[in-house]
Amino acid sequence: MSADEAKTEDKFAGKNSISETPEEIKNVRKSLQAGGFQDIMLDEMAKHCPGMSYDKLMQAAMSLQKSRALSMIEGSLDSDYNELGRQFKQNIGQKNASTKIQIQEYVRQYHLSGRLNFSWYYQQPITAWEKDFHYIQQLSEFLLSHGELDRANLQERSYEIFQDEKVLDDNPELLEHLGLSLEKLNVVNQPDPLMLAIQQVKKPVGAPYTHFAAATKAVYYSLYNGLNKTRFSTVIYGAGWKLLGNLFQLPYQISAQWYKHEIWYFGNFDYDGIRLWHELKKNKPLGIELKLAVPFYKALLMYPPVKGDGHPDIDMEVVNTFCQEFEPELAKMWQDMLSKGRYYPQGILGAQELQKLFKELDKNINHH
Repeated sequence: MSADEAKTEDKFAGKNSISETPEEIKNVRKSLQAGGFQDIMLDEMAKHCPGMSYDKLMQAAMSLQKSRALSMIEGSLDSDYNELGRQFKQNIGQKNASTKIQIQEYVRQYHLSGRLNFSWYYQQPITAWEKDFHYIQQLSEFLLSHGELDRANLQERSYEIFQDEKVLDDNPELLEHLGLSLEKLNVVNQPDPLMLAIQQVKKPVGAPYTHFAAATKAVYYSLYNGLNKTRFSTVIYGAGWKLLGNLFQLPYQISAQWYKHEIWYFGNFDYDGIRLWHELKKNKPLGIELKLAVPFYKALLMYPPVKGDGHPDIDMEVVNTFCQEFEPELAKMWQDMLSKGRYYPQGILGAQELQKLFKELDKNINHH
């Protein structure tokens, strides 16, 4: 204890003053922690503790000083403040101890992954932890349910973890704060090449190459067997969100970078599936035209939809990007199914039916 602090404590001990309550002391401490202050003037403390009288604030400051949560800065003692210091230093160790205890309670309650390091958050106001906790919990669940990770691009890994392809891009500091890195999540700058079957088709100058992209492996193999009976150049296995990060490679992989390309896409009908379609449309590479394989989706309607859990946060822009490809009555049917949590997996269509649809699509589109 400094000489100034001892002098102030002795003088306060003999004074009759307004007594502060433990709750008021706690509120003052919480306000200081939330503000992340190290040094703070008494007048500034009053601004961050609205609704508390100045007398009560001074009493609370004295109690915090006695408990070593605050230390009066040498030379700041002033009689204008009833011999309480003008300026204080918040004890970092005490502040961190409180934050650390709260975070460790979260760790126990939610069984957070031991692969995460929370040291950075121990040094911050608890509000920093609370702000990021939703992401922390999702990342923990992903790590607990996955062992060694396959290579993935940034958008794909972000979607796997957070069901949102933009989180890691929009919050680059998140992994660093948790003791992780893109390398530890096996995120690569150079995505894997597209997986595709190629049919050598000679194209006149100006004619587009046509391709069919399927989201799932089962549909890919069903159409792969019928590729040579069509004029399509490739059948692509999109592998879910991998397609979004890898699509730009298509012209180079088939040595046709000077041509236009037209890709017909068929994915699962659920919110995640149409969200991928939305992102593909929004981020399509130059020289590539994307078209929805509407006949394939219409074929799904011949079967009863599957009941799912629905999606808690549906973006109508995403829904409209998909539904605008259909007649108004069908668009409404799709919207109704999404609102009720119904969906169609691609696998509901059998191999023969898929090949028949593939041949019909081939006949009805212009390859020239």
